[in-house]
Amino acid sequence: MKAHIVAEQEDYKTGLGPTTYGKLARHCGFEGPQNGRWFGQVTQLIDIACALAGVPSFALVRVRRESDNINDAAWRGEYSHWRDRIIARAQAGVWTDEDFTKIRDGLAVFSARGFGHKKAWDYVRGQINVEEWVGAAE
Repeated sequence: MKAHIVAEQEDYKTGLGPTTYGKLARHCGFEGPQNGRWFGQVTQLIDIACALAGVPSFALVRVRRESDNINDAAWRGEYSHWRDRIIARAQAGVWTDEDFTKIRDGLAVFSARGFGHKKAWDYVRGQINVEEWVGAAE
């Protein structure tokens, strides 16, 4: 299943509580624990599309671990120095229907080019100023 189709099937809007990777997988028709990891990659693509669209990370704060915590592995490595700012921006985020259209369009670009999360992020870094997307330090 293509990531943009999964995103379109999942109708999480501002105001609804977070979900988990497992619940999201089941909601989209996938059973078993192996799909939770795959949905982690799907949520990475959604957040990369958010960066391309210039909106806060959506899946980062809306899809959680079973403990209800934000994924500890998210935004580590090369961008770990921006992690707290990315999370704070996402937690304060409000997304419009227009934002979701932009996110969907970004996912469609990734799908059409056969990008996984690593290639999608490489592509987006060439399109935007990541530090501007992350936002100013507090």
